[in-house]
Amino acid sequence: MIILKDQMFKEGILSDIENVFLNSEEFGEEHVIDGRKMTVTLDGIERLRKEQLQSKNQVNEALSYHRLILYVSREDYGRMPQVGKMMQLDGISFKITDCIHEDGMYSISLERHKG
Repeated sequence: MIILKDQMFKEGILSDIENVFLNSEEFGEEHVIDGRKMTVTLDGIERLRKEQLQSKNQVNEALSYHRLILYVSREDYGRMPQVGKMMQLDGISFKITDCIHEDGMYSISLERHKG
């Protein structure tokens, strides 16, 4: 009985990924990642980091980087990318600073120098 409930829970999560989180009518947007079109959700964390910084020097340092988190289905992306690898997002190069696999989705932290 527990195995059946666990399987139903996992199927529900996978359904939510496709039907809600990556749905273009909800949160999903189509982007080109490393030359392949995929539906992803982007989360710009730059504003949050700026608000958390206290001194003027820290703010200037934060402004020189563009940081975001990309959420993509493991099924769409494929093998989990490695930290330190470069990723092309809509023709712009970003460095992967973190990647976490969470129930069929990758949460990929990206950063690029604005300079």
